Order: sequence, then structure tokens, then C-alpha cells
Amino acid sequence: MTLRHLKLFIEVADTGKMSLAAAKYYISQPTVSQAIKELEEYYNVLLFERLSKKLYITKDGKKLLRYARTVVQTFDELEERMFDRKHTHTLRIGATITVANSLITDIAATMAIKSPDTQVNVYTDNTRGIVSRILKSELDIALVEGEVKSLDIVSIPCIEDILVLVCSPIHRFAKMDIIPIEELGNENFIVRELGSGTRELFDSSMAQMKSRVTIGWECNTPEVMKKAVSNNLGVSVMSVRLVREEIENQTLCARLVKDCNWSRQFSVIYHKDKYMTESMRAIMEIIKSIETLESVKSLIKMI
Repeated sequence: MTLRHLKLFIEVADTGKMSLAAAKYYISQPTVSQAIKELEEYYNVLLFERLSKKLYITKDGKKLLRYARTVVQTFDELEERMFDRKHTHTLRIGATITVANSLITDIAATMAIKSPDTQVNVYTDNTRGIVSRILKSELDIALVEGEVKSLDIVSIPCIEDILVLVCSPIHRFAKMDIIPIEELGNENFIVRELGSGTRELFDSSMAQMKSRVTIGWECNTPEVMKKAVSNNLGVSVMSVRLVREEIENQTLCARLVKDCNWSRQFSVIYHKDKYMTESMRAIMEIIKSIETLESVKSLIKMI
């Protein structure tokens, strides 16, 4: 069993086709088929089942895939560090959309100062998408707002946050200090897409409170959401960190909802089998130093 076997196996697992794996590595399809057969014989398991001319990975295949990704990624990091004469390293950071819009640029800028030999690449998506890339070893580390349920991922809560109800200054909620939850049923909501940590917290709290709301817009871009709210096209629920400038400039109003606990924490996540590099440790220290919610409390007082 060689690294080549694992790379071919990963490509077949990701694409579901031996022909695509062959094309990527400029080899014949029978060569890929032989490599998979050799892996199966080596571990004495069936890695794929062929049904209706399609390949489906088996339970044993999924087990091997998890370790194969880690082995290949670790080897690639070894090659990069040993052959890079300039001693520059790449750190692939994932950030959910709320985090990307409120924190990630400051984190990357601080990293550039403290670790100039590290090339930081940032990828943004909702929590579901980020978790998927962590599991596939396509990201080294990430900062997310949503709950992570995979047992293969280490999740460390590190940054306090709170969701607030956001409305236009001319909306009727702007004249209230605290919004009764029963009032939410009369409003058109502009919310994040499914798979977002913010959406998950909002949906679960509404279900817990047995409150039904009308979803008018689903967006994956906070700027679009804020613009729609400012034009009084509906109300939204967003991180207080995302709307701090608008609150201070009084272009948007933010309110708390009675009996709704929308406190949460952003979490650093990485694969449990991931080798912790110096760059990963450095970015974690930067994240831990980010202002706590105490320094954002002035915004809450303005709500």
C-alpha cells in the first residue's frame, strides 16, 4: 500500500468514477481499478459497491477515507515544509459568513504581522459547508458560529456573541424597548439560509417558544439582509457584531426579544486527527485574544 493508492482511492471516493480519477492523474482507468483492488486485498475489505454502473462507497470505505485524507494531507504538509526554501507556509482558514463579515479580516491582518512567513488563505461558507471541508482536509482550521455535531471534529468555544432583532428606524419595533415574542408572528423575516449557524439558532428558539414566523427572504449575504431591513422590507435576526456600525450610526435599530436566549459562542474547529502546526497554534492564540462581549456591551445598552 502506497501514498499513490490512497490518492487514487480518495479521488474515486470524491467523484464516484474511476475514469475521472484516471483523467486527473493521467493514467488509464484499468490502472485505477487495479489500485483499488490492491487496497481491498491489502485490508481484506470491500471499498466500493457497483450498482447500476455507479460506485458507492461502503462502510469500510468511509472508514479508510477518513484516515486516507489525513495521511495524504500530512504528507503534503511535510513536502511543503521540507522543500520550501523560503520557509513560507500556507494556512487554510475557514470562516462562516457572520464570522467572515465581522472578524476574519482583523484575524488575518494580525496573523500577517505576527507570522509573516505564513500565507493565509480564507474560505467562507455556512457552518455546514465549512464542516464538510474540514472533514475532507480541504481546510486546516476554521471559526464557525454554528453547532458542530461530527465526532471527528474538535470544537472549542472561544468568542462570545449574541443575536439581536434588527429593524428599520421607522419600523414599529424601533419604538419598543423589548419585543414581546407574540409580536414576531406579524412580521416578514429576512433570514440566513439553511445550514447557517445563525439560522439554526433562530429556528430552534422559535420552535422551543412555539412561535411561528413568516420567512420572506433567505439570504447568505449579510449586506443584502441589512439593506433589505433598512428599506423596511422586513425584520431580521443577526449577530450584534455584524450591525455594530449601523447601531452606532442609527441607520438600523436592534432590539432584544423577551424570553429569547440568543447568546452563543463562535468556535474554533479542526479535524481530530489533524497535526497541530505552529501556524494553527498562532491563529488560535489570535482568536482567543479577540474582544469579549463585555467590550460590545455598549451596543446592547443602545438597544
